[in-house]
Amino acid sequence: MSHFENLANELIYEIFDYLDLYDTYNAFSNLNLRYENLLEKSILPLKINISTMSKSSFEYYFKNIIIPNQHRIISLHLSNLFIVDRIFSSLSNFTQLKTLIIHGTEFQLTNLLNYIAVLPNLSSLVIILIDQVQQINKLYHQIFRLPVLNYCKISLLKESIQSEPLPIETKEFSSIKHLVIENPLHIDELNALLSYVPQLCRLSIHQLNRSCKIPKEPYSTILKHLTHISLFIGNMTFDDFELWIETISNQLKVLHISIKFDINFLDANRWEKLIESHMPCLQIFDIWHINSIRIDTYQNNFVYNHIINQFRSPFWLERKWYFAYNVDKKSQYYYTSCFYSTDPFRRKYILFTEGLVERTCPYNDKTNIDCVRSIEIRLENVIDNCATYFPNMTELKISSMNINQNEIFNSLQYILPLQQLTTLLINDPKCNLEKIIELLRYLPKLSSLTIQHILIHENDLVCIQQNEVYQLILTRNNIKNLIINVKCGFEEIKLFVNLCPQLQRLMINTFTNCIESILRFLLLKRNTGHLSSLCLKNVSEDEIEKLNTFIVSEKLVDNYSWKIVNVVLNDMYLWW
Repeated sequence: MSHFENLANELIYEIFDYLDLYDTYNAFSNLNLRYENLLEKSILPLKINISTMSKSSFEYYFKNIIIPNQHRIISLHLSNLFIVDRIFSSLSNFTQLKTLIIHGTEFQLTNLLNYIAVLPNLSSLVIILIDQVQQINKLYHQIFRLPVLNYCKISLLKESIQSEPLPIETKEFSSIKHLVIENPLHIDELNALLSYVPQLCRLSIHQLNRSCKIPKEPYSTILKHLTHISLFIGNMTFDDFELWIETISNQLKVLHISIKFDINFLDANRWEKLIESHMPCLQIFDIWHINSIRIDTYQNNFVYNHIINQFRSPFWLERKWYFAYNVDKKSQYYYTSCFYSTDPFRRKYILFTEGLVERTCPYNDKTNIDCVRSIEIRLENVIDNCATYFPNMTELKISSMNINQNEIFNSLQYILPLQQLTTLLINDPKCNLEKIIELLRYLPKLSSLTIQHILIHENDLVCIQQNEVYQLILTRNNIKNLIINVKCGFEEIKLFVNLCPQLQRLMINTFTNCIESILRFLLLKRNTGHLSSLCLKNVSEDEIEKLNTFIVSEKLVDNYSWKIVNVVLNDMYLWW
């Protein structure tokens, strides 16, 4: 038998690498001189990931751990709005920083523009902005000046306001090889962006729209190294797409394209000519097309059977590119149709819906199945007929599905690894609270729960809390992030919070007349345990100062910060 203390220093450092730095210091810094030296005198690089942490814990962490070791930090991941502000004040001292991931607001963006320029080793940058941004081109200019940046991802959850277009670059160029833009772009804006990145190899655009104005000249950007493109097409036509793709690159190996509504993108003959003429190196062609069809015009799959037959010519079969479709009744007036590639299949997301189940789950390649991380289920009969098991799935969304059937839990475990599920979203107005609690019993590792729609009977609340399953979950529940977007009163909020003893972050809508009672309950430390972050959505301007006055006058929490994000709807964030 051996002891942990007998392990070599090198092995202990490998173990430390699996742990969060904050937890490592708390566990080992005061044990003995050896561990103290291993932590304090180490020259090994550090990775910092700060999502949820109380204000007092962060101040200690920042002063005693981060600042003394800032020269060793190579990765920094920040997703707390208030912590981002604090870190920015010392960002210029992180001279070895290679990876920076930030969830922030416009105010933090202003600071970011000043600080990222002094990070000489920054090679990977991810910026997710949750508020509206003014002059996003200033951010692009600053990013393109970073000397060794290799990977860049920009995500704007609100459309930016831009007064001056980004000019085409002819002198200064970026080293970026992988660019991801997760916000709408017009084709002329994208063309200007691409003029700064001649070394680009991979490009991903969340929504690409046609040009705001008639271009004075054809697209001129040629990217000799570009081999991978992933596009979600907005209002761009197939004509626009052809003009752009014909000039962008002839070295393309992988094309992932998603389209809504425009049926012209399902012209197999046109794709065949385009690929043969301008994409001779293409190895993977992955298409995903969604369309809405009026029920009174739908003709028994005739249109899609004809499309499928077009995609079965020797050109497609020789390349082993196969396709399928399914049709789902969206409402009493519309069908939703989906046409998609089946092989090779590399998507991380799958939608289970009604229609032809064989075409919904045609994945026999284990490598392809292993890629799936997220699944949305709309009807339980699809589950009953699915013979595929997805071993690495961690996210589940349930919508318009009869979760109230007891058999559904047995069906789920045959296709999903419930024991490793970490994220769950409920969007089923017919689903009752009691069945959600029953489902939680099977999800011991669930850390994030979002409830968009739910059926709550106020008379059932007392019975639910006395239920054995509810009491059992109290001892096992590991939910740290809870988002409630349905109308809930004080008793419902209280039930949810009590159900999640490890809860750290809570987001609720404020269309309720008992917000002060809810605040009093949440902010009293003896009731909330680990809770340190709260978002109140859709707070009126009149309520903002009123709530702050209430918190101070009631002495609910001593040291707290607050911020308004999304100036239109007024989401109020509190941190203590």
